[in-house]
Amino acid sequence: MTFIQRVIARLPQSWYEAIRAESEEWVFTCPACGLARSVWEIGGVRYKAVSVGKRSLVWCSQCKQMRMMPLQRQPGD
Repeated sequence: MTFIQRVIARLPQSWYEAIRAESEEWVFTCPACGLARSVWEIGGVRYKAVSVGKRSLVWCSQCKQMRMMPLQRQPGD
């Protein structure tokens, strides 16, 4: 867990669960290999965001390279 995730863990449980759940819905997908990882999984937090077409430089653990990856929300079931 990153520093910001540990700080969020100190919030009331219902807030923490809502923030974590939404952060897990936002996914970076590597354009080269197709590996998809959630914002929460890579150590980030994304809550109450509505960006469309956002791209960020992210480390791909499968390709072993930094790549510009699209960020998309994939709502859970």
